[in-house]
Amino acid sequence: HYIKESVIDEVVLQSLRKVTAFAREHSEEFYNMAMSNGELEAKEQLKDNENLRSEYEARIAQLENAISTLYMDRVTGRVTPERYDSLAGGYEKEQSELKQKLQELDSKTNVISAREKCVRDFIANAKKIVKVTEVTPAILRAFINRIEVYEKEVKYSRKCTNRINIRFSFTTTKAFEADGIMIGNEKIPTAV
Repeated sequence: HYIKESVIDEVVLQSLRKVTAFAREHSEEFYNMAMSNGELEAKEQLKDNENLRSEYEARIAQLENAISTLYMDRVTGRVTPERYDSLAGGYEKEQSELKQKLQELDSKTNVISAREKCVRDFIANAKKIVKVTEVTPAILRAFINRIEVYEKEVKYSRKCTNRINIRFSFTTTKAFEADGIMIGNEKIPTAV
């Protein structure tokens, strides 16, 4: 696909100005719009994760206590070595599975926290970098994750436009509109 760098710069600059202005001037609304995508589900998931975490931790403590008691029974001779090995192996397997589930819960919680951090960082950068006059590598790193340029629908056409998709540094899975510009999965037709 062929598109002039100046065209991409202009499209990115216009989009960046609109989105950062909206983030700067209406930061709370911007935050709510960016986080509203799945926010209710995220809150429910966090609540469920906390409940599961406490369940898993309680069960791990119970298993640790059971293993300790079983060991004492083995030492005093109340449990045969074969029975001890069988029971202890089962308890330790269950305990390791629960610890693995705890790690998975932590990673899910970290994803939700990282998303919120991305939105907050975007707003902070928008307030810090007020006037965007040109597209520089520092500006791109601060605000944009990726720019996708698609092929023209009609090959070799001079009048057909390329589609450009700008992925801003805050993550959203659903686009929303603010001040006349689609934010998120933005699709901008441009002439070459």
